[in-house]
Amino acid sequence: MKSVLHRYCGDVNDAKDIMQSTYLNIFEKIGQFDTNKGDFDAWTRRILINEYFQLLRKRKKIISLPETYIEDGESQSFDWSRFTIIEVKHVISKLSESHALLLNLYFFEQYEYKELADLLDIKESSVRGNLTRAKKAFENQWAIFSNTSNMAI
Repeated sequence: MKSVLHRYCGDVNDAKDIMQSTYLNIFEKIGQFDTNKGDFDAWTRRILINEYFQLLRKRKKIISLPETYIEDGESQSFDWSRFTIIEVKHVISKLSESHALLLNLYFFEQYEYKELADLLDIKESSVRGNLTRAKKAFENQWAIFSNTSNMAI
């Protein structure tokens, strides 16, 4: 959970607060966990991310994404398999906060469009449009990264 939180939260004290509230939440809701519906690690990560967003909402620091729609003809396919996880993490860390957040939730946490829309309080079509722009930003940053670093991170 610490590595997940590290991707989202830059402040050490906030991270400690989120970890504490996450563990409390896990212990309070452990009876609700159903092994037939999913993996315990995934369930705890969801709680962790929800705690992170609760902190952002409390501090009114929610990252706002534009309510825009995906353009007709824009590709929604993205081949993550051509990158290693280390490369993805490095390149994502170079993106804007909103693009990094979306790609982390999509790529690492495997949130679906509807889940992202609910979490970010925007329409699914807006999530698709923002995610398309985030992927394009990723690919642009990847081009810079691969040309300047010879893949050395």
